[in-house]
Amino acid sequence: MSKSTIVAFYGPKQLTGKAIDTIAEAINKHTDLPITNETLGGDPAGFVVKYGMVFYSLAEGLPLRMRGGREGEKFTFSKDIKSIVYGNVEIKDQFVYFYETGVGALFQRDGWCD
Repeated sequence: MSKSTIVAFYGPKQLTGKAIDTIAEAINKHTDLPITNETLGGDPAGFVVKYGMVFYSLAEGLPLRMRGGREGEKFTFSKDIKSIVYGNVEIKDQFVYFYETGVGALFQRDGWCD
């Protein structure tokens, strides 16, 4: 997995440098990573509970994955969805899944998508 396929945030800060290296290592080793000031490069907003979000793809062209959590929790890179099958069809795009299950119609009705 290339580090260029990772975009991560901790509180109001987009992460770079050593924090991205730490996240990439956890993803590659399939290990959980604590969401703390220490593991994510410092405290971007003192005395405030922060949330962390990581968006990544294991390779170019593969589906986007996401992990998130509150400060003190963990990014659970040790667990992952290997595949999704709906009606004997492998789902490779969550957007397709939403439409197949009818959720897309609700999103469309409420103006969330075209």
